Amino acid sequence: LEGITKKSQGADYIEVMESNLTALQKALGAK
Repeated sequence: LEGITKKSQGADYIEVMESNLTALQKALGAK
């Protein structure tokens, strides 16, 4: 979660969360 600071919350933070969710879904689907 590089680049996440108090200044980069909001939309940027949500984008990171969505990216992590996508990566997690791919990881789970790869089983």
